[in-house]
Amino acid sequence: MVVAVVPRIPGLGRTQARHATPARALDAAGFGSAGNQPLERFDRKFIIASRDARSATPALARNFLNTLRALFRWALDVGHVDADPTLNVKHLKQGADGHHTWTVDEMAAYEARWPTGTRERLAYDVLLWTGLRRGDASRLGPRHVQDGEITIETEKTGRVVSLPMLKPLADSIAASPTGKSTFIATAAGEPFVKEGFGNWFAECCQAAGVPGRAHGLRKALAVKLVEAGGTDGEIEAVLGNEIASLYRRKASDKKLAASALARLGISGSGP
Repeated sequence: MVVAVVPRIPGLGRTQARHATPARALDAAGFGSAGNQPLERFDRKFIIASRDARSATPALARNFLNTLRALFRWALDVGHVDADPTLNVKHLKQGADGHHTWTVDEMAAYEARWPTGTRERLAYDVLLWTGLRRGDASRLGPRHVQDGEITIETEKTGRVVSLPMLKPLADSIAASPTGKSTFIATAAGEPFVKEGFGNWFAECCQAAGVPGRAHGLRKALAVKLVEAGGTDGEIEAVLGNEIASLYRRKASDKKLAASALARLGISGSGP
């Protein structure tokens, strides 16, 4: 078994390295039943097929392959294998639009399935009304809030984001069970690891019958800001990145056109 020959897997990301056992680390990386396969089963053909089986969730496919690369670098170093089968296996190409952006109907469906006061709705509200990535959203807690303002150093870029605590989010936090140190927490009140949170939230989405995932709510907020007339600088300040122009593609052309023409100060006179 893979987990039987690997007491520890050097080279994993910080989040996976925090898992208590190799089996949990492999599970968090999206291995599923692949984590129970004999080591010799992992030839190039099997790895590519396993990667492609995760194509519906590109992030999971990437995590799967990255973990295998770390595993086989270690296995090669200590003499468990003679060659690295992950060599030259490429990541799946992600579509030009990346993660699916939630639609208004999808947000309404999720909100109907998970009302305010549930852990599932709180996770959604944190993601939507802060625009944080899942890793930052999962560690957001009272220590990041002072005088109605959220301030957090983002995990991916190290950029510090400061934004007001909006009323829908404040109301959701007040009405929901929260964790010991974070707003979003497991049923036991413990913080989620990033991958665990992403997987749990995906299950919440499936139960609501929507295709969206955590990162898609970040994009949905960006679209809301664009349609409300937000500038690139304003949007980048909220999201903590410098790619606001990419989100403008997702904004409603109809709303943007109406907003642009309204600047002319001429009222409509059609039939």
